This record gives sequence, structure tokens and C-alpha cells, in this order.
Amino acid sequence: MNLQLQAQRGQYCSTSHTAAVGVLHPTHRRYQCMRSTNSSSLHLPASNSAVMGISIRKSRICVSTGSSRPLTSTQEDQQSATHGHVVHTDALIIGGGPAGLAAAMMLAKRGWRVTVAERQAEVSYADPDRSYVYAIDGRGRVFTDAFGLTGKLADAGVDTKAVEVNRVFPSGKVVSARQSIKDEARVVYWLPRMNFVSLLEHCVTEGDFAPYVTLATNTEATDIRRLPNSSSSSSGKAKQVQVTLRNSVTSETQRVVPKLLLGCDGMKSLVRHSLLEWAAEDDTMGASSAAAHGSSGSGSSSKFSMAEYPSLSTDLRFKVLQLLPNPAMKDGTVLRNPSFCLLAGRKSKSIGGPPLRLGLLPIKDESVGRTANLITLPDHPVWRVSDAATLYKVFEEAFPQADWRALVPEPVMAKFAASRGGQFPAPQHSRGLSLLVSTEAAPGAAAPDAAAIKGTGGAAAG
Repeated sequence: MNLQLQAQRGQYCSTSHTAAVGVLHPTHRRYQCMRSTNSSSLHLPASNSAVMGISIRKSRICVSTGSSRPLTSTQEDQQSATHGHVVHTDALIIGGGPAGLAAAMMLAKRGWRVTVAERQAEVSYADPDRSYVYAIDGRGRVFTDAFGLTGKLADAGVDTKAVEVNRVFPSGKVVSARQSIKDEARVVYWLPRMNFVSLLEHCVTEGDFAPYVTLATNTEATDIRRLPNSSSSSSGKAKQVQVTLRNSVTSETQRVVPKLLLGCDGMKSLVRHSLLEWAAEDDTMGASSAAAHGSSGSGSSSKFSMAEYPSLSTDLRFKVLQLLPNPAMKDGTVLRNPSFCLLAGRKSKSIGGPPLRLGLLPIKDESVGRTANLITLPDHPVWRVSDAATLYKVFEEAFPQADWRALVPEPVMAKFAASRGGQFPAPQHSRGLSLLVSTEAAPGAAAPDAAAIKGTGGAAAG
């Protein structure tokens, strides 16, 4: 989430320590735009005397007009323009998760107008098959401190200044301890993903950045391509990036030409895939040119492939069991939501395999259900169990300290048994961060500093 964007004398560079990939186009100006009243809008504001947003909400068309601040004629000209169903914008971010929303806040703070495209219906969606409980440590607080959000983390999450840790053994024995951390730099805040993303969403839709950010949900990028820039010189070498967005509810499509494209769309990033293709094309052209001049070309496509690192967690399988709030063991021990808990298990006689364990991460709200994480080797026999009756038996054998039929209703256990869960990938990152698509600047704009973007050119990856 440590994304820093610098703008000096019209020169723009991006560096990222997230799984973000992006495309930089150097002709930036300062804009202001109106946000649509509905975050599922696919249409971006158009250049009219009154800024208009058209959106779809549950099959109703909603239209909003207005301007938060009076616009001069020059500002009206600088509003996002639609040319033949193509929308031009400062920045387009693919992915509305923490990295995407944080990047939008950083760009909006600098006056950029930003569109964030998220394929889910809500950016703060909760996947019941995954345990999205985030740990935000000192590195993440560099961002939250900069935007005044650290206090809100403390309000919404569990901090490790003083936290309870419980281990419950099959015999029913409970070992409890309190962990205290006095060094503020080492304090970690734990909170569900949806709570953290909701905090960022509020900043971009209701806070100071709302006039600069358009959040489009139910919207995914289906195509990204480089096109000749119609305003470029006759050489035809300069290019622009065009992204096709599709609304999954209305099936509407919209072509967007951003000056900066950021990919915050995860491991299967369409932006990164596009960068790989473009870099390979450039390598081929460079090799041909070098051969014609009797020199050797240097390849760049490999810099956008993922560098992987060994980890003991790689390929472990996991899935998540939904529990009641503050679940209690047979002996009455209550595993309060704000505490860390480990249910130590033993081998199940029914299926065999190594002993099972369940981990419960802390959440502050004691009125909502909490989750238990089952993590095993990929070949553990528990993954061959797909029905609730068998899994109840397995859990009763492995975790006799709990009454599983009282803790987990049968429909929930059936869903848990049928779930295939997930698998931890190897820790990885993109070697390349950016690719310059065009070296031409708009009239009066300074050309980008090649050294500032580490000689990579102009699209940003992470």
C-alpha cells in the first residue's frame, strides 16, 4: 500500500510496493470533476456546463447534476471530455481494494481526477470463504498517519498494545496470556477487511477527495490496448492507452483513455498481462532495430514477470468456518471476539492425517460472528470430506473441547464442508513498476523525466 506519486515541473513518476501495475501517460493537467451519486456508475462526468452523472441502481436510472464549485470557462474545457464514446481522464485505477483506494486518495490529494473500477458490487464486500482480517503494522501506518486515519483504525480494530491470547487444548485445558507492546512503532491493528476498505471508501466518496474521485462498482476492465495517439506527430510512434470497461449489471461498455493507468487488480492482473505483451513487442522491435544497426538489444519484458520467493506457507490450503459471536467451549470458557484464540486439535480417527488446528483472529465488534481458520498441508484428508455429517464427526474427534453442533448450525457446516477454500501463493512481486507509453507531452507540458521512472518508460506495475 506504500504508493508514492511525485509531480515536479510536469514530470511524473510512480513507485509501488503493492501488487499494483499501471500505465503512465505524461500529459497531466490539474482537473476537478463531480462524483456520480451512485458508485455503480459506468459513465464518467462529461464536459457540459453542468457536470452530469448517469448511473444504474437496481434497474432505476439515476441522474444527478450540479457543481460543488463554480467553474470558469477554462475549467469547463478541462473537465473530462467524451469524444466518440471515448472518455479521457487523468487516472484510471483497476481494482477498488485497499491498494486501489489508497492510490486514488494519493492522486486526488494532488488534484488529479481519478476513476476507480471495481468488478464487485461493493468495494467492501466480504467473502465468506476467506478470512479477511487485516493486520496493519508500522509500514501500513505510514499511509494512515499521512491521511489522519490511524485514530480511526484504533476505533474500528483491535490493537496489540494489550491483547488476550488463548490456547484451548483437546483436554479442555485453557492457557491464557496477555500480550502488551509499549513501543508504538510495533503496535499492530487488526480489523476485518470490509471495515478497513469501508474506511477508505468513505474518504473517496464522502470526504475531501469526493470531488476528484469516481467510484464505479460492478465494473471490470475487459480490454487494454495501446493505440496511436491521434494528436501525435506524423511519425506515429507516440501511443495512448485505451481501456474498455464493462458494467456487469447493465452490460454497458465504455472506452476510457487515461493519462495514468494503475493496475491494483491482484495476481491475475489484466494490466500486468498487458504490460508483459507490450514489453515483449517492444523487445522484438528493439532487437530488430539493433540488428539492423549491428548492435545487441536489451530485453525488458521479463521485468514484468513475477519474482517469487520461498515461504513455508506456500501452497498450504485454507478455508474459513463461520462461528457465533464470542463462542463458548464445553466448560464455559468464552472465546471473546477481541482475543486471539488457537484451538489445538488431535488426529481424527475417521480420516487420519496430521492433527488439525483452528485459528481465530481478533475482531473488535462483539455483536457479530467471528471466523475460525482451518489451514493444512494440501494433501490432508480433511479436503476429501464434502458433507456436513462427516465433518461434524471429524471435528468432534479432533476438537472434543467444543460442542460443534451447538456452535455451528448444520447449513453453515454443510457450506463449510462443500467449500474448496483457497491456497496460499508464494510471496511475489513484479520486477518492473512502470512503462512509458508516450514520450510526447501536451503543449506547454514538460516531458517526463526518464530517470525519475528508472528508465522504464511510462506504465506503472508493482
